[in-house]
Amino acid sequence: MSAELGAGFATLERLEGQRTSLLRNFAVSVFLSTIVIGASVVLLALTPSISRASCAASYLVGGCIGFCVCLLLYSQLLLRQLPWQKA
Repeated sequence: MSAELGAGFATLERLEGQRTSLLRNFAVSVFLSTIVIGASVVLLALTPSISRASCAASYLVGGCIGFCVCLLLYSQLLLRQLPWQKA
């Protein structure tokens, strides 16, 4: 009986560590996504003046890079939770 209880506590500790890791990764992903969304809204408001500037392509490239980074962070977060990744 005590071996089963010890195994249960060990499993609970392992799951708590995974939950903490997941929450930390989720917080980073949400924070970076918030930055990208906020920057997108600001740039959308400034689009008329940016389109006349000579560096308009740079803004587009920066936006695409930011979007891809957010997408990769979410993908990494979700892929870590697959059953075969937890072994």
